[in-house]
Amino acid sequence: MGATVTQITTMLSKDFVVLVLIAVVIASPIAYWVMNKWLQNFVYKINISGWIFLAAGFTAVVIAVAR
Repeated sequence: MGATVTQITTMLSKDFVVLVLIAVVIASPIAYWVMNKWLQNFVYKINISGWIFLAAGFTAVVIAVAR
């Protein structure tokens, strides 16, 4: 009824991207905690940076939009 393909795609993608961002926000602290606990068992310890979770979230959003 007057909507273009771009408008419809944007409306559908926006809802899906919001769900992906919510999932990233919920999963990132849990993944950080689990990875920290797991890495403490090794002799050579490393710290987990925040950019890893940002990169994973960005990749998830790109994949969600590209579907």
